[in-house]
Amino acid sequence: MQSGRKKVMIECRMALPGAQAFLGFQFAIVFTEGFETVSPLLRWVHFASMLSIIVATIVLIAPAAYHRLAEHGEDTETMHKVASRFLLAGLVFLGPGMAGDLLVALAKVTGTLEVPAAIAITLLLACYGLWFGVSLWRSRRL
Repeated sequence: MQSGRKKVMIECRMALPGAQAFLGFQFAIVFTEGFETVSPLLRWVHFASMLSIIVATIVLIAPAAYHRLAEHGEDTETMHKVASRFLLAGLVFLGPGMAGDLLVALAKVTGTLEVPAAIAITLLLACYGLWFGVSLWRSRRL
């Protein structure tokens, strides 16, 4: 069985590819013809979403650098705490990035802002609820 210290690094490695792939799509969409037809408001939402995913990606990569540089590759308790905090911070930024770009895509498809905004907010609340709410609720019940 793996120690908690090794598990947190695996968890970071699982979240990182999703954030990186999402970031790639965010950069690619800027160069498509259809992006020019999106309203300035939605372009700013996309920009904010892209920044959020960039921060999430940076924070999810940080534990590997910290592990190598500060802990000299050793699996210490400090490493576990730092990596856990980086992972949680990465998720904090990943949610708004996903929800913001969902808003942009749905607004482009529907031509309205109200329903896409409600759906994007629901997605963000679902992410935070599943990622943080369920975990906190469960930890308090034990």
